[in-house]
Amino acid sequence: MVRKCVIPIAGYGTRLYPATKAVWKPLFPMLDRDGNVRPMIHLILREAIAAGIEQICLVTQPEQIASVRAYFEEPPPLALASNEKIAEQFEEIRLLGERIHYVIQSAQEGFGHAVYCAREFVGEDSFLLMLGDHIYTSHEERCCARQLLDVFASRKCSVTGVTRAPESELSGFGAVHGEAIGDGMWRLDLLREKPDPEFARKHLRVPGIPEGMYLCNFGLDVLTPGIFEILEYQISHGLRSHGEIQLRDAMARLIEEDGMIAWQVRGERHDIGIPEEWLKTIAIFARQGPFASTIVSISQCEEN
Repeated sequence: MVRKCVIPIAGYGTRLYPATKAVWKPLFPMLDRDGNVRPMIHLILREAIAAGIEQICLVTQPEQIASVRAYFEEPPPLALASNEKIAEQFEEIRLLGERIHYVIQSAQEGFGHAVYCAREFVGEDSFLLMLGDHIYTSHEERCCARQLLDVFASRKCSVTGVTRAPESELSGFGAVHGEAIGDGMWRLDLLREKPDPEFARKHLRVPGIPEGMYLCNFGLDVLTPGIFEILEYQISHGLRSHGEIQLRDAMARLIEEDGMIAWQVRGERHDIGIPEEWLKTIAIFARQGPFASTIVSISQCEEN
């Protein structure tokens, strides 16, 4: 069973600047479905816990760790201690904090390097990898992360979550190619990070996927510990793409060595590290919660 999760959160949040000058990106506020406002990282950890994860490693910057730890560990001010709702919310926060381990990424050398920093935490275990600025909406009872863990449990090899994306979005994602082995499941033979359209048309067209659409990484992965040997080789030999140690390059090698399954996640991803997606996600969550009527009223005002 997969019980460990790694979440790199050491990015600077440049797309949310200058707000991230005042608030670290992991602590950027989000309106949750129940009407409460919580930081991004709180919602991401909720997904991990719902999937059955027991231990979580946050890969942070040295300057960042104090603020993140304070959120999960420091109790509310005494003036608020008697507020029953606040006390209840802090208890959840405290319990989340008890599951967290912190690892420092002292230099920003890419997503792959951030994952490598968690090697000692992971040890010889397989692990769930989540992004520090993505939250998810599942289209079924299982949360999105749980879907991948179930595939891993049945297939016994690394799993990457994928979603269909148009050619115009290839510059922002990794894309995969493979052979269908079930409904929404492929055994992979190729993964390419941010492929150019010409390469994608020639090598990444997947039978059964509509013309102009590709299977792109969703932002959730379950990886075997073999990924760390590959990342170590990349780092020691200076193998970089776009100037950074790329995780997807290491995953492409893992496909060759150990195999990998792609699972088309039954849900949606929300990249809340992008201003327009942050706003869109707030609107989506608001429509699902106690502020639904407020959103309707705003829409009616705009129409008038």
